[in-house]
Amino acid sequence: MEGIKCPNCGTINPPGFRFCGQCGTRLDEPVPPPEPAAGTAPAPNDMSAGPKARLVVIEADGSEGDIFEISTDQAVVLGRTEGDIIRGMDPYLSPRHASFTYREGSLVVEDLASLNGVYYKITEPVSLQFGDIFMVGRHFFKVEKPEDLTGWHQEQDGTYLFYTGQSPAPFIITEIEDGGYEGSVFRPVDGILTLGREGNLVDIQDDPFVSSHHAILKEEGDGLILVDQGSKNGTFIRIKGSRNLVHGDFVFIGSELMRVEIV
Repeated sequence: MEGIKCPNCGTINPPGFRFCGQCGTRLDEPVPPPEPAAGTAPAPNDMSAGPKARLVVIEADGSEGDIFEISTDQAVVLGRTEGDIIRGMDPYLSPRHASFTYREGSLVVEDLASLNGVYYKITEPVSLQFGDIFMVGRHFFKVEKPEDLTGWHQEQDGTYLFYTGQSPAPFIITEIEDGGYEGSVFRPVDGILTLGREGNLVDIQDDPFVSSHHAILKEEGDGLILVDQGSKNGTFIRIKGSRNLVHGDFVFIGSELMRVEIV
């Protein structure tokens, strides 16, 4: 059975897909309306007559799931038990998790102080700060400043604490495990930390959403840069407050991936 080739990235998608599972490009572009008859004026573009934006749920296999239309300039709230879009089956959603507002051709998403946050898929290298959280596959990592462990620690009775020495590092990342507990801590080598399924400083072998060489976090100048390595499922960063979204963006909320479509 022949698949559908994405006109943007070239990925072959299974028949029936409306959006590319790799980049989110629409595969079934609507047929343009017929030209108006001679002597007649085209109808005005009345944005109030239909949706202005859509949120398309992308299932684990890349197929299209539920579609939520946004046809008002007022904020549309998504949550587990409250709001305009209720996703009661997702235990990782807060009661009122996020809001979406259509504004001047873009969709603004705001995190409503949710427990698990809102993440967006990066499309270019992004600067990170200590305290930022990013997602690779379905694994979450927090960027932190390492403690100074270069000095010996002496107890009151004169005994020195024995410990495994660590070389200086510009940053560390700590894995956030289910329940919010801190997991393994990883340190870069020569200011570079690679993440992926195999052959990296951080190997994530139990996650089918992780590519072989997925992402790199590195020191650059006085800051830190996160780069996606052309992974199949992308690298995501937790937003702070709100963020403007454009057509084709992806957001991860609760445990669901959604694609933004500006109509």
